[in-house]
Amino acid sequence: MESMEISHMNNMEKIWLDGLASNAFSKLKTLVVEHCEKLSSIFSSYTMLTRFQTLEKITVTDCGSLEVVFHVQEFNFSEARTSIFQLRELVLTRLPKMKQVWSDNHQGGLTYGRLRCMEVVKCERLKSLFPSSVAKSMTQLEQLLVSSCGVEEIIAEEDGVDMSANDLFFPRLTDLRLLGLPNLRSFYRNSHTSTWPILKQLRVRHCGKRRSFSFASEIRRCHGSTTSDQRALFSFEKVIPNLKGLTLMREDIMMMMQQQFIFGNLKELELACYHDENVVFPSDFLLHRFPDLEVLSLSCSSLEEIFPKDAFGHGGSTPYGELIDVETPFGALRNLKQLELNMLCKLQRVWKDGSLIAEILKQIESLLVSECSGLPIIFPSPVAFQRLTKLEVKGCAGLVHMGTCSAMPSLVHLAWLILRDCGKMEDVVTDDGNEVEEISFPKLRMLELDGLPSLESFSPTNCAFSFPLLRQIIVKLCPKMNIFCNGALSTPILHGVFLVDKNYEKRWEGDLNTTIQSLST
Repeated sequence: MESMEISHMNNMEKIWLDGLASNAFSKLKTLVVEHCEKLSSIFSSYTMLTRFQTLEKITVTDCGSLEVVFHVQEFNFSEARTSIFQLRELVLTRLPKMKQVWSDNHQGGLTYGRLRCMEVVKCERLKSLFPSSVAKSMTQLEQLLVSSCGVEEIIAEEDGVDMSANDLFFPRLTDLRLLGLPNLRSFYRNSHTSTWPILKQLRVRHCGKRRSFSFASEIRRCHGSTTSDQRALFSFEKVIPNLKGLTLMREDIMMMMQQQFIFGNLKELELACYHDENVVFPSDFLLHRFPDLEVLSLSCSSLEEIFPKDAFGHGGSTPYGELIDVETPFGALRNLKQLELNMLCKLQRVWKDGSLIAEILKQIESLLVSECSGLPIIFPSPVAFQRLTKLEVKGCAGLVHMGTCSAMPSLVHLAWLILRDCGKMEDVVTDDGNEVEEISFPKLRMLELDGLPSLESFSPTNCAFSFPLLRQIIVKLCPKMNIFCNGALSTPILHGVFLVDKNYEKRWEGDLNTTIQSLST
């Protein structure tokens, strides 16, 4: 047996018997354990662990009593032969009582040098992730995600394990994400700096009150004092040069404004955590530091507008007193293809007519709008979306319409349209009084309407709609929808409406309007 899943065994307190035959499960590669409420550990002894050296992936989810994954009881490791565990992927999710992944006395015996990916999410009692002895053995770790946990330090110092400020942990790390760790004090205790020569993605958000970075110049000014070291998680100069993706919070940006660093290699940028009242978008920082940016995300902030100071299109003053030359931003952001707006609760509009963001949107190919509760409509007026091929909108509680009739003709390249979990959405395309007679989505191939309890139709107008390439439409959890549109409708190659997006159940009554009507009865 190579794969095993154990699920909803609410009375099970132990998975493996101590007297298990030595060759049992000798080829097991994948283990999934979920919803086992009385289970306190996955492996309860060193002897047991040694029998599962072929395991490559372990997933443990929703086990309310689990306290430790690898619980090694007292064992004389000095007499044990060191074994390399083949584990490559470890996923731990929603384990509210887990205090440790590895027990304190895990030194020696087994090493985890093959582990490449580790994900730990919603483990509130977990104080540290790795004992130092385990961390030292993980020379192949490439991806590490820790989110919504009580973690205070990533690597915990152990008695009897030598550590120094020059220790190099995880030399092959390419993707590091630390999200929602309010108690995080440090990456590891002996040093706030770490060097990862091939790190490509660094995402740090909501990790206590610490800045993500300190700078060499800052450390020199504070020579002889530990104040600077204690305030930041990483050394800017040591982790930034090869990054392709980066999250910056307001505190980081304010410090970087004093530096002259240009992010020449960066392709993906997230700006996050602008929570102050009347907060101003950092226009000049964005426009002058990222010449090759392809993906821009704005997250978890109180921004009401994007690029608010340049409403009339020909530059303007910034909150730092500089002037924006309108030609320079277009050149600097010439490669921008994807815009993501996440958790911007006060955002009132995506763009203002004549603004710089309206010009930038002309080159955007993918637009994601998520959890922007104050946004009533995405496209209130026409904008020249010359390249937009994908639009995804989800979790926008205040959204009533996607756009107006007069705005739709600009979406000539739209191929994917996904609308999910918007409780107030009444229709996708609404009338703005401009008497548009026909609207065509000439390249739309996929349309998904999911979790829209107030949706009554795609459009209540008498306008004719044409979808010449529409092949797939998903309609799910839209109880009020009893017609697609009132006007003429053309979907020449559509032959079914999918009711769910996984098992491919679909219905077709000859045309789209009749099919939607049949779903409501």
